[in-house]
Amino acid sequence: MKKIINILLLLIMFFLQNISYSQNVLNSPYKCIANHLNYLNQPDYDTKMAVRSFVIEKDTSEAIDLAIKLKKIYDGMGLYVPVEKIPDNPDYIDTTSNKHRYVIFPERLPQIYVEKIDSAWYYPPTIYASIESIYREVYPFGDDILKNLLPSFGQKKFLGLFVWQYLGFLIIIVIALILHIILNHSFKPIISIIANKVFKTHLDLPIKYNKTARILSLILIFFLLKYAFALLELPINISAFLITSVDIINIVFIGILAYHLLDIAISFLAYLASKTSSKMDDQFLPIIRQLIKLLIITLVSIKVLILLNINVTALI
Repeated sequence: MKKIINILLLLIMFFLQNISYSQNVLNSPYKCIANHLNYLNQPDYDTKMAVRSFVIEKDTSEAIDLAIKLKKIYDGMGLYVPVEKIPDNPDYIDTTSNKHRYVIFPERLPQIYVEKIDSAWYYPPTIYASIESIYREVYPFGDDILKNLLPSFGQKKFLGLFVWQYLGFLIIIVIALILHIILNHSFKPIISIIANKVFKTHLDLPIKYNKTARILSLILIFFLLKYAFALLELPINISAFLITSVDIINIVFIGILAYHLLDIAISFLAYLASKTSSKMDDQFLPIIRQLIKLLIITLVSIKVLILLNINVTALI
């Protein structure tokens, strides 16, 4: 009987300690997010402390898994969390939802936020399914596939990074270059055949077809590079720069591809217009081209601003 009472007292003390910790340490969005990230970074790595930023419903190990996955999502997407800019106000209210809620990346990850529950702030259970879903998108083949493929000596460090990270980077670049050559040569005949079937004319556009094939290949390569670089588990400052740069370059390439497709379409329309007696078509085509190009530039610029974590809505 005495043992049972002692166990109950220990459980009560542990419960009260957790409540006290939450009320004092997690009493603002800043403290909740800082607690999560600080305890998943060296030298203070402690998953049991980091998980206190989450509402533990059943199993602590599941909550720890979510905490680690969310941190890896930030790293894999190249999202540097500006902890110093997060509000430290216990009664912070999000102006969009009008709730005690703070969305860390409203443009990039609107599904992930912390919320005030009673007197403390947590990552609420309503976002846990989103964490799992986003994690699978960022790491479709798992987050340790590259590390496991490389030899054991790769665990040694050199200039702040593991040897396997240097080797992995070189392997990724070499594969990307080889894949670009293969895709570029594969896309050229495919695009030419499709264009000839669609247009059914003798348009002299081989150079534009070649450029389109090259840009299309680069878009696919940079799309894959984003996922490949996430596997390197680089420090967040390097990861944020690298992955954001890849995303921006890819968006620019998509804009260039849209330009090439627009030129091909306008050339085809000009060919059709030359077969008619009306001169109105010839006058409108340059205007249409400029308007669409302006739209492409605008959309690309907005996407780049979003990737740089600039609040586009506030600017508009």
